[in-house]
Amino acid sequence: MKVINEKVITKDKFELDVKISLPDGDYKKVVVMCHGLTSSKEGRREQLKNIAEKLCNDGYKVIQFDWRGHGESSGKDLDVNLTGFQTDLTTIIDTYVKNEEFYIFGFSFGGFAVNQWLYLTQNTSVKKVALIGPPLNPIYSSLLNKNEFCYQEIYDAIQDGSLEKNGYAYWASKDWKVSKTFLDQCREYDYRKAIAYLSNRTLLLQGKNDKNVDKNFNEMYANEYNFDYKEYDASHSLWEVIDEVAEEIVKFFNS
Repeated sequence: MKVINEKVITKDKFELDVKISLPDGDYKKVVVMCHGLTSSKEGRREQLKNIAEKLCNDGYKVIQFDWRGHGESSGKDLDVNLTGFQTDLTTIIDTYVKNEEFYIFGFSFGGFAVNQWLYLTQNTSVKKVALIGPPLNPIYSSLLNKNEFCYQEIYDAIQDGSLEKNGYAYWASKDWKVSKTFLDQCREYDYRKAIAYLSNRTLLLQGKNDKNVDKNFNEMYANEYNFDYKEYDASHSLWEVIDEVAEEIVKFFNS
């Protein structure tokens, strides 16, 4: 396996840090991987690195990158919103995928961003989609999900007026500012139409013990839209069973 690190500039002048993993010999397929909010392209416990290596060892060219305001990319937390997700992912795909048929993976809010990008672009080159714990309904399955570990801080910021006054809600445990723009865009987003665009080409993997995303929403959408769906006795990131998860993703992409 060969690894290449590069930088690419978005149309609004953010510098994204990119990692390209190439298999030995010619690659047969391309995968773009999208990490979650407040994390990085490798994942907090390097669980995304594990998935990328499994895919690469199976002959895939794997593209990983840090969203703006994350990891080694430029920007800060207040630059992160749905418009930024869309621009960043478009930049990566236009730069590294070109006209190839490809596969796409998203973890947590990276999964939401994948769904948003597919819906807004109506892209037909994506063959299959694999998602881990995505907040497909971003407000009620995640940001204002009462079981979510940062819910209270967002709720309090809305109630006491500090969200309006400061322009953000502060997640103390993450030292992260969730912008009012981000929250407003999530409220306005037509997530139902976006989910329908995923249709039956999607694998959705979910932790039974997820405290970040309400698993009941994802189970409902999987049944309604005919996704391949599997639950694990694990947390949000599925790090406890990540080898099994990586194998499941490889098998799905190969099928």
